[in-house]
Amino acid sequence: MKKGKHRHRHKIRKKVNNRRNTICHIKIALPKILDFLTSHNETSTFFTTLHNAILGGWRNKITLNFSLLEFVSPSAALVLASELDFWRNARHAKIRMISEQWNEQPKLMLGELGLFDLLRVINPPPTISLVTSERLTIKFKTGAESPGEIPNNDQAINLEDELVNVAGEFPGKEDLFSGITEAMNNVRSHAYPDRKKNAKKISHYIYNRWWMTGSFDIKTRNLTIIFYDQGVGIPNTIEKQTGRSFLAGLITKFSTIDTDAFRIRAAVEYGRTSTAQKERGKGLMDIRRVADTAGDAKLFIVSGRGLYSYLPNIEENDINKEGRLQGTLIQWEISLPMPQGD
Repeated sequence: MKKGKHRHRHKIRKKVNNRRNTICHIKIALPKILDFLTSHNETSTFFTTLHNAILGGWRNKITLNFSLLEFVSPSAALVLASELDFWRNARHAKIRMISEQWNEQPKLMLGELGLFDLLRVINPPPTISLVTSERLTIKFKTGAESPGEIPNNDQAINLEDELVNVAGEFPGKEDLFSGITEAMNNVRSHAYPDRKKNAKKISHYIYNRWWMTGSFDIKTRNLTIIFYDQGVGIPNTIEKQTGRSFLAGLITKFSTIDTDAFRIRAAVEYGRTSTAQKERGKGLMDIRRVADTAGDAKLFIVSGRGLYSYLPNIEENDINKEGRLQGTLIQWEISLPMPQGD
């Protein structure tokens, strides 16, 4: 997949010596497995390389080689979609496919989740959808406003309707919707630095932007919702919210050291405090409550080098990894009860 030539390419023919204006062709191969849970370091390294290439020079041409990719998880697919969506909109670029051999799983997964539609690929590959009578999906969606802060509730209503269309009415639906809304509010409140102070670092398109996807397996009744932003990440914002003394107290409480993973857990802990509950967008209380009220559920949060996982009444872990992810990735996995009468 590569960016098509810019419509004004005839204006950029003269070779220049200025390094900032030099046009480079950057080729990046995707790893064999793209999955934060089973192959975190390789996956994070790839996304760091891609993100830096996108920011490195607006005139650069980037080619992605998908031929080695054998498996992509839905969460990694969402991060990939966000990077390519950023690339397309920031550069006003047309994206097209290069003739190459794709493995079936990534081609079908990316097609099912709507990557080619999101990017408006001019020559998408023919795919056979993975969607069957037993599996439904919420295709990639993106926005730059949270439902609670827009003049009308159309976006919020559409999102709630889509959840119901996918999974039907289910206990805890309101908590899940509150968790998603809280994630959106956190993007607006904390994820992206002040735009006026960082005008050269933040694209107009990406500012306050989030991406989301989801799926529901009718047979197993497993609902997965994934949310992502490309902000500065929880480890870089939590101290400003809580103060250093709060973090120091938790370091003593948990007998741990100050890492990205610890800071994600600290954000969750802060969400339980009365101070956080007085102000919207503080901590991750609503995000964790989704797993608490759903019962049979899992919560994963990846930000920076940290990986936080939570299984209610079973375990809570924070693990620091070598690879670093830009922004914050949140994934809920919920096993819904069987409908009454089945």
